[in-house]
Amino acid sequence: MGFPAGRETSPNRVAANAVSAVYEAVKELGKMLKARPYAPPSRRGGGADQVNVTLPYTRRWPGRSNHCCGQESDLPRCALIKVARRLFYRAHRPLLEGGDRAPFTFLPTNSLFYDCAEGRLRMRFLTLVATTVLLLLTGTVDAQTVPIRVLASNGMKAVVEELRPRLELEVGRPLAIEFNTSASTRQRIESGEAFDVAILTSEVVLELAKAGRITNGSVVDLGRSGIGLGVRSTAAKPDVGTPEAIRQALLQAKSLTWVSVGASRVHIDRMLEGLGIAAAVKSKTLLTQGVDESIASVVAGKTEMVVTLISEILPAKGIQFVGPLPAKFQNYVAFAAGISPKSSATDRAAALIRLLAEPRAAQTYRSKGMELPIVGDGLPGILKK
Repeated sequence: MGFPAGRETSPNRVAANAVSAVYEAVKELGKMLKARPYAPPSRRGGGADQVNVTLPYTRRWPGRSNHCCGQESDLPRCALIKVARRLFYRAHRPLLEGGDRAPFTFLPTNSLFYDCAEGRLRMRFLTLVATTVLLLLTGTVDAQTVPIRVLASNGMKAVVEELRPRLELEVGRPLAIEFNTSASTRQRIESGEAFDVAILTSEVVLELAKAGRITNGSVVDLGRSGIGLGVRSTAAKPDVGTPEAIRQALLQAKSLTWVSVGASRVHIDRMLEGLGIAAAVKSKTLLTQGVDESIASVVAGKTEMVVTLISEILPAKGIQFVGPLPAKFQNYVAFAAGISPKSSATDRAAALIRLLAEPRAAQTYRSKGMELPIVGDGLPGILKK
């Protein structure tokens, strides 16, 4: 259910608007039925046509069951009336001044809830009112609180988490983000897992777009990160500035670790082959399923050195960045984002990607060891405002 452009649609305001509309309808019904004033003696208020009721409140009729009209057949309708009354209270509560049980003096409670002479007609009307309120509140408010589901690579974790508050604020939805390796995430997407936005290595995103798992024309290049080395924060930093220096550092290290299916794995293997030490370091290398596991092993002292993306080392606690791979062996892993063709929030997803690619995010990328290409007007048409 939509609202006119420019109308405020925050959850509290939506609830207030909904209840106000229903209240007006109830008043009109009261006029049409020419309802007679009635108020229980113990609850009699300050006016002939009003009852000062503190909600939530349940009417108990002497000698009858605790239903609106004392009739078993009216139980479902009574339940809906109670729901409607609670919604009245909860929706107006943020706008009231008077504590948790602020009195309501404006509801024609006497005629609508207690007079049974025309109970069946009123019950039917109130059932409609309750249903309308439920649909209005759950449909509109929930639509604004459904999270945007993001599947992201570990290499982008530091940047995305740093920008997350601003992303959620400007996109207008909470983000449900899962970080993993790009290879593992690709398998999940190929198996049909639902998502709105995928932020993975450029190679994987393009493959998924080609297979129809990501919308063609929604792919945008984001940052890229080089590969580096890290050691425990209390350990001495070895020299890794030249091919010979890094060769000696890797041979002298008691143990090494990196991710078995990480985006940097192929480049690490190529470097070890180029240095001629692949066989020498194999027995002392711990291969993990994720970068968090590799970093945790270094922090705990189980392994001495980690080799992974610089963007994964810099924000990690308990380890320190030693340096990048020498230029001869350095390679960059680039990332991109795209939208699922099955997403029900394509506009929000497009806004999220625009925010990740805009120039003002460049400083965040740099602080996390990444570079952001300035795309400017090069955004795909689907992402342009």
